[in-house]
Amino acid sequence: MNSQSLNNKISTLIQFLEDNSIDICLLTETWLKTQNNFVTALLKEAGYKITHCVRQNKKGGGVAIVSKHIFETKYEKSEFQNKECVL
Repeated sequence: MNSQSLNNKISTLIQFLEDNSIDICLLTETWLKTQNNFVTALLKEAGYKITHCVRQNKKGGGVAIVSKHIFETKYEKSEFQNKECVL
C-alpha cells in the first residue's frame, strides 16, 4: 500500500486493518522522519507494531511493515546505497 504520508492517514489505516482483520500490512512512501513518533504510539495502542526505515536526507520515501505483535519483524540496513528495506 502506498500511503503517501502515514502521518495524516494513521487513523484511516488502523480502521482499515481492524475492519478487514489484517495481520500484516506492507507500506511504501510512509514519509516518517523518526523511529518513535505518534504513529508508532497509535499503532501500539491498537495492538500493532511498526518496523520501518525512514529515508535519510531526502523528502518522502520510507517503507514499513505494520503487524500484530505476534509476528517477528526486524530492521536490517541494506547493502545497497539509497535503498530502504525492512524484513
